[in-house]
Amino acid sequence: MGSDLEVSLIRTAAYCAHPYEEREILPQDRFTPRIDQGERNFEFYISCSELNERMSDIEFESALIHQAPMAVSFFHSGEGNIPEILCDLDNKSVQLVAVKKAETGDGYVFRLYNSLKNEQKFRLQIPMMKSEICDTLMGYEFKTYLISDGIVQEINAVEELL
Repeated sequence: MGSDLEVSLIRTAAYCAHPYEEREILPQDRFTPRIDQGERNFEFYISCSELNERMSDIEFESALIHQAPMAVSFFHSGEGNIPEILCDLDNKSVQLVAVKKAETGDGYVFRLYNSLKNEQKFRLQIPMMKSEICDTLMGYEFKTYLISDGIVQEINAVEELL
C-alpha cells in the first residue's frame, strides 16, 4: 500500500463478458461499444514531482504528449513583417480551449477552462487586439469572452451577453 501503481483501462474490450450460469454480464439487447475485439496498445508516461506541481502541470503536459505534431511544407523568403503573437496566457493550469470568430461576425470569442479543482487566476494578453483578460476560474469552470473593438465582455457558451 502506498507504493503500488494501479491503472484503470476502462475503455478496453470486455473480454470476460460472456453470460455466467444465469447471470448476464453485459446487456444483450443493445450495442455496447466496449465489446469490440482487437489489439490494444497503451503508452504510459510517468512524471514525478510534488503533488501540487504535478496537478498544475498535468493538463498542459497531457496536451503536449497527445497532440500530434503538425508539419507544414513552407519555405518563406524571409521578407516582410513578423506578425505579433496572438495571445499569451500566464497560467498553464488554465487552458485556452477555443478561439474563433463570433457567430455575429463582430469580434472574436475566447474560451478558457480551469482543469483543476481549486480556483485559478489567469491573465490572457492579446496584443493583436490590444486587449487583456484578467479573471479567476473556479474549479473545473470555463468562461467565454467576446472581444470586439478592444472591448472585453464575458458571454455565455452560446455567445449571449451575461
